[in-house]
Amino acid sequence: MLQKTFVFVILMTCISFAFSLTVPLNFEFSGGMAPKGTAPWLTATFENVSANTVRLTMSTANLVVSEFVGEWYFNFNPSLNPSNLTFVYKSGVSAATISKGANAFKADGDGYFDFKFAFTANTFTKVLTSVYEITYTSAITDASFNYKSSPDPMFASTGSYTSAAHIQGIGTGATGSGWIGDIVPEPGTYALLGLGLFVLAMARKTRQN
Repeated sequence: MLQKTFVFVILMTCISFAFSLTVPLNFEFSGGMAPKGTAPWLTATFENVSANTVRLTMSTANLVVSEFVGEWYFNFNPSLNPSNLTFVYKSGVSAATISKGANAFKADGDGYFDFKFAFTANTFTKVLTSVYEITYTSAITDASFNYKSSPDPMFASTGSYTSAAHIQGIGTGATGSGWIGDIVPEPGTYALLGLGLFVLAMARKTRQN
């Protein structure tokens, strides 16, 4: 009985986190200044809401002092058209503008992205969130945003990123800036679901023995 209860708890935990993708922005790639707090400085979490709607929560949990987000870039499934995305503001800091287009936006010359949020200076500062619901004309999920940026063939690329952001107001006098991206995204779906399936398999093996 205890064994069954343990398996049930693990599986319910997996299910509760099964429909989200968290992207930690933890790497300064432009040769500029890295934010002064502890990485990841920003996180972006995509959560499934309905068949064609995903909620995006952008968080500045680890920015410090005068640092703020200028622009924040994302990718979209290349087989779909980002121009058909619709953005609805839900809470937190509101973007000044939202732009969209296939590979239309370059982050510091080091990759093309499909849509970006631009924020008014000194508004999206430390320990804040900006929440939007993103709707498409057909079915999408959190995985629809788990794609890497396309490199610019005219520049030596430092990598491809699921998301990138321009952080300003860094350092002495708040005059520095840097471009940050993710090294390893954290899809909660797959790691936790895998753990649940492993536990279930072990329980079955123990019962058979």
